[in-house]
Amino acid sequence: MDKYMEMVRIRFLMMLAYRTNYYTGILIYAINIAAYYFLWSAIYGGKSSMQGMSLGQMTTYVAISWLARAFYFNNLDREIAMEIRDGKVAVELIRPYSYLGMKLCKGLAKGCFAFSFYRCLGFFSYRFFCRFSFRDTPKRGCLSACRFYLALSFFRS
Repeated sequence: MDKYMEMVRIRFLMMLAYRTNYYTGILIYAINIAAYYFLWSAIYGGKSSMQGMSLGQMTTYVAISWLARAFYFNNLDREIAMEIRDGKVAVELIRPYSYLGMKLCKGLAKGCFAFSFYRCLGFFSYRFFCRFSFRDTPKRGCLSACRFYLALSFFRS
């Protein structure tokens, strides 16, 4: 089990090392959330709600959906297919660990990375595009931010 945890740690550190992927990921997710916000704003037009959902609720749903996608979308299927095509899977199979276990650890590391770093992006992009305002007091505003943060954490786990 220690070797798999080490694989998770190494993969997590590799994702931190390649910062360009991280920054482009932030940019892409922010663009997607913004595009969906403007799409749903155009669909709603001047209406306050459609089928019982307001624009704010729909935007929240879309933002959380995109951030959840960051947790489970890991391209492992494409990576395995390329290794099979290139013939690298034979070398991987003779190593002293489970090939699929290693791939699972890579996916887990990417999920942990997304969970750790894209969660804050989600809150701030949602705050920017939806322009919600915190309640009367800073205490209630902090509580609202914590609830949103915990909702994302719970939704992703």
